[in-house]
Amino acid sequence: MTPAALLKRALYWAGVVGPARRADVAWILTYHSVSDDGTAATYAGPGIVVPPVVFERHVRFLARTCRIVSLDALAAWLAGDLPLAGPAVAITFDDGYRDNYAHAYPILRRYGATATFYVVTEAIGDAEPLWTAELRGLLLRARARGVPVPRIGDHPVDVGDPAALRRTIRGMGRILRAVDRATRRGLLAELRARLGPPDGPPAVMMTWDELREMHRGGMTIGSHTMSHPALTEIPPAEAAREIAGSRARLEAELDAPVTHFAYPNPGACVHVDEAVKALVREAGYSTARTSSKGPVTPGADLLALPTLGVSNRHDHPAHLAWMLSARAGPVRRPASAGAPGVTRAPSTAPAPGAERAEETR
Repeated sequence: MTPAALLKRALYWAGVVGPARRADVAWILTYHSVSDDGTAATYAGPGIVVPPVVFERHVRFLARTCRIVSLDALAAWLAGDLPLAGPAVAITFDDGYRDNYAHAYPILRRYGATATFYVVTEAIGDAEPLWTAELRGLLLRARARGVPVPRIGDHPVDVGDPAALRRTIRGMGRILRAVDRATRRGLLAELRARLGPPDGPPAVMMTWDELREMHRGGMTIGSHTMSHPALTEIPPAEAAREIAGSRARLEAELDAPVTHFAYPNPGACVHVDEAVKALVREAGYSTARTSSKGPVTPGADLLALPTLGVSNRHDHPAHLAWMLSARAGPVRRPASAGAPGVTRAPSTAPAPGAERAEETR
């Protein structure tokens, strides 16, 4: 454990850091994968895979110290229509991995919490593999099987060691995020042809039936485009189709309005600009979440909401306590009263002392 991590835990245990109780700040947390069976690293970067036991610690901590709110409630607060006394947090997930349904959803239900799941519509049910997941899985297979893959199209590939593999995944990601879907499919098909059939990986993405069940269970389903491109790097007409088409498909499948959007950010690129925001507005979304870091404050642009990304480094609630306090100023204890549109933990949630004892295991 690093000295910084030790310091955060010490301050957390001493009660010095925690979510700031302020009426002028809220947070959006972004997760991706919740899994501990080892397969998630083949489709999601290992840094964004959070074990279920850690996610449950996070939810328990947030339910005890914050108000876990829906994006509808957050938007109403920003519009001045709903007060959110005390620290407010919205939990979100990107991409639509099936482990969200298998692991995260039951935990959220157990604590009476809500969350928003931004999904890539063409990948639902693995109808068409999410290209970021497929690229990672294919290159990992190339290295595991010792198959030489000198080039993909005109692009060199090096999977000889872990560092080279990471560079190749990042480099190919930059290329694939900016090409049209037909070109992307062709490059991935070429790699599949060289490697042969997969080793039978489990289903990666949620199904439509699972999404419908989660929606009926109080979760919000949002759009993450049709195929997860970098919207700023593709032609405007294609970006408009990605943004509007995903909403239309979700509304048809869920038989419910879909008003929340998250901009894909495949490869830490400039993932949103004014032109893309205009397309999101034209498509009829009420909110759009970016990958830009920071708290949500009054006056925030509803179509460019910031977030705090959660990674596997945040393996203890002390990390969340630090994130939700260092960015918002002095800490005060949260009020105990509830508020409309807000989800609190049920009375069966562990007491603070029990939670901290469990965290030491």
